[in-house]
Amino acid sequence: MRTLSSADRSALDDWLATGGWAHPGTLKALGPARPPPTPEGSGKGGLEGMVIAGVGPAGAAVFSNPFDVAKVRMQLQGEASSGGKTKHKVFSNVWECLYKTGHNEGIRGLQKGLSASIIREGSKNFFRIGLFHPVLDQLHDREVYATSPPIWKRLTAGSVSGAAGAIICNPIEIVKTRLQASSL
Repeated sequence: MRTLSSADRSALDDWLATGGWAHPGTLKALGPARPPPTPEGSGKGGLEGMVIAGVGPAGAAVFSNPFDVAKVRMQLQGEASSGGKTKHKVFSNVWECLYKTGHNEGIRGLQKGLSASIIREGSKNFFRIGLFHPVLDQLHDREVYATSPPIWKRLTAGSVSGAAGAIICNPIEIVKTRLQASSL
């Protein structure tokens, strides 16, 4: 077993004294289990923060959309057709679905529903991530409280902003799925 140098031992002692997990040899915690305080000026608030929160995921939708198209098509390939008979399975796995879709329909087929996907991802995160800090600021005024918000306030802010994103984006999800399944 390696022994600690005096500098390492000093650094470890400092870490433990300032709120490390627990002192070696004891089970007594050295402080309350609280999240670290959010530094002032971190995260963008208001409309700017909401726009920033929506742009990244909207761009990522361009790369994930072909896999979403394949998922929707594989889920719908066994659905009943006219006359009550079921269709045979066209795709045996996701890679075959991507290959056949790209071969038969080209890039347009792989990117079916892209506009709805970009709108959905952008707006979902616009609300889900962008509303977190404004809701948290309503629950925990930094001028009144000198500490970081307790976990229950963070959970409440996350739940409210997540629910808003889900409620607003559900109709867009339905449109996106119908566009992706349109050639089946």
